Amino acid sequence: MKIRENGVSPESEIYFHTPSDQARQLFFYPLCTGRFFCRRNYCVHRTSYDSFLALYVVQGRGYLEQSGERLPLKSGSFVLIDCYLPHHYGTDDEWDIYWLHFDGLLARR
Repeated sequence: MKIRENGVSPESEIYFHTPSDQARQLFFYPLCTGRFFCRRNYCVHRTSYDSFLALYVVQGRGYLEQSGERLPLKSGSFVLIDCYLPHHYGTDDEWDIYWLHFDGLLARR
């Protein structure tokens, strides 16, 4: 599915998944995933989002701010984000990222 979001190029895509009740009883399950080609000044600022996020940087540079720390993210970086906590991530440059929101009984561990 194509996405229309501020700072995200039109060739970006997003896919949603609705887990079954049985899947919710398992260790992990995906919620949505995608690949974003982000333009300058793309950012996400949330106080909470009910999931965890795996983010991989294909190209470009970005950052993650969480728990009072700022972590630079560059090509080849992989980060896991607890989205139940306030978080802010984005780029001041162009950014090509794969991402996956997931949850499950063991996700916090």
